[in-house]
Parts: sequence; structure tokens; C-alpha cells
Amino acid sequence: MISVEATALFVSRLRKHSLDRAAVFAAMQLCAAVWGQPHRHSGRGIRRLGREIYECRLDREIRLIFLPAPGGLVFDYAGSHDEVRAYLQNRRR
Repeated sequence: MISVEATALFVSRLRKHSLDRAAVFAAMQLCAAVWGQPHRHSGRGIRRLGREIYECRLDREIRLIFLPAPGGLVFDYAGSHDEVRAYLQNRRR
């Protein structure tokens, strides 16, 4: 299995939304388990948002943003649909 890492920004976003860390960790592990198997991505809520940036849904409201890295996935942001849109716009600048 590939490794899963979280940035400081990701951890701070988890605190902001008071997210259940066990549920977040389970979603992160699930992403890692199916990574590289595109036919299983859609069933797990994994979607490409741009060049080398992806999201997976934690629930109806919260999305986890990650980037592939050599040997693993790096989770960088967690937020609602609107928060993710703002995050993506800021990344492009």
C-alpha cells in the first residue's frame, strides 16, 4: 500500500470543521487503497480537479483535497465545495 501524509494546512482544516479524525483517516486510507485503479475511483468519490490535484468526498459536505507524490498521497486541504473552489483559485495564482 502507498503512504498517506497530511500537511499542516490539512490538519488545521480538520480542527476548523471539527471533523471526526477516525472517519477522515479511514477516507484517506481508502483513497490510498484504490489509488491507481481508475475504475474504482468513481465509486469511492475520487475525482480529478486539475493537473495533479484530486478530491475525495468525506461526506455530502466535506471534501478532502490531495496530490499524488512519489510513493504516496499528500492530503493538503479539507473543506466544503465553496471553500475548495476558493482554495483552487488561490493555488492557480
